[in-house]
Formats: sequence, C-alpha cells, structure tokens
Amino acid sequence: MDPGWGANRCTNAVCVTAYRISHLRRLSVGQSRLPAGCDTNAIDYGRDTGCHSSGDSSVCNPSPDLHDRGGNTNTCSDDQPEGNRTADDPRGQQDRTLGQQSGNEIRAGADTEVLFSIWDTRVEDFRAFVKESRYDATGEMWALSKDGWTQWGATWESPGFKQGSDHPVVGVSWNDAKAFCAWLTKKEQAAGRLLSEMVYRLPTDEEWSVAVGLSQESGDTPEDKSAKVLGYPWGKQWPPPKGAGNYAGEEARSDWGVIRGYNDGWPCTSPVGSFQANKFGLYDMGGNVAQWCEDWSDSRQTFRVLRGGSWSSGKAEYLLSSDRASNTPENRSANHGFRCVIAAGSAR
Repeated sequence: MDPGWGANRCTNAVCVTAYRISHLRRLSVGQSRLPAGCDTNAIDYGRDTGCHSSGDSSVCNPSPDLHDRGGNTNTCSDDQPEGNRTADDPRGQQDRTLGQQSGNEIRAGADTEVLFSIWDTRVEDFRAFVKESRYDATGEMWALSKDGWTQWGATWESPGFKQGSDHPVVGVSWNDAKAFCAWLTKKEQAAGRLLSEMVYRLPTDEEWSVAVGLSQESGDTPEDKSAKVLGYPWGKQWPPPKGAGNYAGEEARSDWGVIRGYNDGWPCTSPVGSFQANKFGLYDMGGNVAQWCEDWSDSRQTFRVLRGGSWSSGKAEYLLSSDRASNTPENRSANHGFRCVIAAGSAR
C-alpha cells in the first residue's frame, strides 16, 4: 500500500505524517512538552501530503446492525455497554446512576502537550499495520448475534456488519491498539518523520477529558471520576439534538435500548468525520466507537479505560462526557476502537 507521503515541505522541521491515520490537533494539558511553533490547522494528507510549519519547530502536524447469523443486517443496539461495568461480567452490565459533581475538584496535572488524531483509527490504517507487521488481531471477539453479544467468530475485518475503509476499526483490544502505536512509532522514526523522543500512543484518561472539554474532575482513579460531571459532548439536553453523533438511536433495533426521538441514520459504525467536530476540531468524541485510553481504570489494575460511548450506546448515563467504561486489556468487542496521539515519551 502506498502511504502517500509526498514531498516534505516543512522548513526547519521534521514532518510528522501519521501513516494514513488522520490529521492532528495540538492539545495542552498542563505545561508544554512538545516543541512550539507547529501550525495546528488540519491538512488533508490525501490531497496535500506536505505539512505546514509556522516557525522554527522540531515537529509539525501532517498534511496528513450487526448482522446475526440469521441474516438480519440491522440489529445494532445497546444490549451490551461499551466495556466492563463490573469485574464479574466480562461483557459489562453495571447499572449506574448520574453522579453529582463533587466540590473536591482536582486540577488536570498530566503536564503534557499532545497532538491528537482528529478521528479514530480507521479500518484502512489497521489493515496496513496488520499487512506489514503480520500481527494477529483475531480471536475471542464479542459481537452481536441472534443470541445477543457472543463470541461467534467475528473479527476486526468481519465484525458482523458492513464497514468501509474509512470507518473506525472495531474488535481491537487495548493490547492491539498499543501494538499499532508501537509499530507506527518505529516506522515513523526509522523514516526520519518522527523525532526519537516522540511516540505514538493512546491518550491518557486525563488528556481525553481535556479533549472532550472537561478541565476539572474529582476522584483518584478514572473509575472514581466516572459520571460525576453532568453534561454530554453536545451540551445538557436530552435526547441529543439532530446530528449529535453516532449512538443507538431509533435506527437501531427498536426492541432493545435505544434513544427515543433520535435517529442518526447509522445502525452501526459510520465513516470517521461524519458528524460535527467539537470545539477542538476532534470528531467522534462521543459515539461511533468507545476509545481505549492508556490508563488502568481502577486501583486494582484489572481493567483499562474506555471513553466516549459508541454506536451501541442508548442509555443517557453512558453518553455523559465524564462517563468511563472499562475492560480487560485483551478484550475485543465490536464497539471498541481507539485513536492515537503523538507525545514526548511514554505516558506510563
């Protein structure tokens, strides 16, 4: 596959092209650790494969229904939340109430500056990784069937519903996502397109909160912080306004948990960038796929964090910007995906 690098048009900079991932947006959490001076305007690498630098910089951004086995192709729904809601049920079945925001708020202290991919890692991106690295990202994936969420042999390539190359990849575990980031880091550094001190990784839970517009939250762990701040990516109204994102609206199977009075037109995943970006220019910070983060969800270090809800989310509390789901690092589900960030060194 031709990555389409194009000519490097950066001056006094290394062009971070993000191997057919997406555009990037700069996001600060605490003090800056990335070199200053990059132009943060998104550039479509598919049309303009150069990059822009706004100064003497070391880094610049790139010009970069689940069918059941009975044949039903419109059965996507929120019968399974995005990840584990308890440690007892591997598919996740926790009933949670809307929490009240605590007065004991803590300031974001991640002390990082990252370049966020403006959308989730796509099928075509993950396919390039698997093809080149021969990584096996199949096995034990949870997907919808006529019997509900089961492990019936679905894979990221065949999740049980139709996907285009520009849809977010699903059915990938936290381990798979980390392997993708490591591969891309090594590839970009070897090509001279990524500085040796920079890496691709998953966003931390705290970075993700800032990216969705939550600057302060209370709690010691992501699990503690979950659902304490009321509000959704689109605001406070319910049901969501038209075009808010890809959730389990009335287009999904009506006998399961769906959002009454909302229809986004996509029973399952939608192409990345199909809905309006947030104030930072980031797409799908709510809906489409739940996104893996770097962190452990709990102090027991059993589950990894998932943020953002997905196409299968129909319950109001699961759509809160502050909501966290979680799952084991090896879990693969048809509503799990991820996005990458570029940062200095490792988050953990």
